[in-house]
Amino acid sequence: MARFAFALGYDRGYTDASQPSYRSYRDIQRYREGSEGWEDPMGTRTIFRDSFRRGFAQGFMDARYGRARRLSQSDADRIRAELRSGGRNPYDRGSMTRMADQNGYRDGLRIGRIDAHRGRRTDFENMSSFRSGMSGFRSQYGDRESYRQAYRDGFRRGYEEGFSGRG
Repeated sequence: MARFAFALGYDRGYTDASQPSYRSYRDIQRYREGSEGWEDPMGTRTIFRDSFRRGFAQGFMDARYGRARRLSQSDADRIRAELRSGGRNPYDRGSMTRMADQNGYRDGLRIGRIDAHRGRRTDFENMSSFRSGMSGFRSQYGDRESYRQAYRDGFRRGYEEGFSGRG
């Protein structure tokens, strides 16, 4: 339930950050209420609210600082479906691949922006973080090589977008 609340809050915060009339996430009614998406079978409303608010604040700040979106409505929907079906494996192959891709994209985007700002293009394929491809990996994810490949794909895409100023 907390994962769903965080993901939903993150999506709403990221979206609401595009409204220039909001100076802070604390100005937004849905953040203050923190109950959007809560249903009685989900358990304690307080835990849901706190997780929603944490996600909302993180999403809002990511959007305001131009960071890549990490969670969307579809992620929240997937988590909710897992909860309803009693799914116990949050690290299935699909979510592990998305996570690795997002980690790589985020790292590549950051490094690409730095290289563009410094006016030099680095051979990112020789960078240790790209070569290892294991940043953010946890043993619960399972197959290291699948994670590594997805991380590198995300890193490559993020670097190109960061360097060109698109990301």
